[in-house]
Amino acid sequence: MKKNNDLLSGLRIFDFTSRLPGPLATSFLADFGAEVIKFELRDDPFSEVQETEPIFNDWYRQINSNKTIKKKLDSFDCDIAIVTSRKQYLELKESLKYKVLLKLSTSEDNMKMHDINALGQSSAFKNISDQELPFIPIMGYTFSWKIATTALSCLYRYSVDKTMQEREVFFSNIAKNTVDKLAPSKPSELFLHNGKFPCNSIYSLKDNRTVALAAIEEHLWLKMCEVLEISLHSHDRFDTTNVVRDLLKTRFSELTSDEINKIIKDNNICLTLI
Repeated sequence: MKKNNDLLSGLRIFDFTSRLPGPLATSFLADFGAEVIKFELRDDPFSEVQETEPIFNDWYRQINSNKTIKKKLDSFDCDIAIVTSRKQYLELKESLKYKVLLKLSTSEDNMKMHDINALGQSSAFKNISDQELPFIPIMGYTFSWKIATTALSCLYRYSVDKTMQEREVFFSNIAKNTVDKLAPSKPSELFLHNGKFPCNSIYSLKDNRTVALAAIEEHLWLKMCEVLEISLHSHDRFDTTNVVRDLLKTRFSELTSDEINKIIKDNNICLTLI
């Protein structure tokens, strides 16, 4: 079977964006073989050393490692161009030759927004009490996928009717268009994916490592019970009294990461060492 990293081979993308969403989106496309040229007419703020947020430097290196970084234009031909500011859009439109041009904007009324603002608009998070902010900027990450899929959708439209595509993608509606499709219908403190049941949770090991268990299906749960030598029924995986969870906590606390690695190697039970 062929690998996926050549599917966009021959596609040339100009990335005029900075910080996270745009560069992350083009890194996804580069992973599929597209040639991505990132033009930094000014230094990307994430490339600068920032004492307050050194992780930005890590992000810059990681999401731009598969691109060519340039400081000036030496070519104007591309398949997809991704820009940000209105001024930049007007300047580039006259010189670039493209099939698809995407302009990234915060909102239709030009109100400034960051990740936590978009997160606050999401029904998926409004209906979960005591929700901690995720480690990664989940809305910026989601916006990146929206940018990438919009770019490829526009390129498909170009292939059909041979007309240049110019579209604008707004950060402000990203919650409604993506994560809110999974929003609970009513407020809920706990559900399957945030730790309601013992079958889908995180447990500590004897050597201070942790393990992620996702034995949700009955056959996985029963196999896990067999391997760990604990006597539980299939319906116990959905216990909410903490009795089963405490039993698993005790059992996992007796095991080391080496023992878990052996269990993982010998049994496919949705167990992952963290």
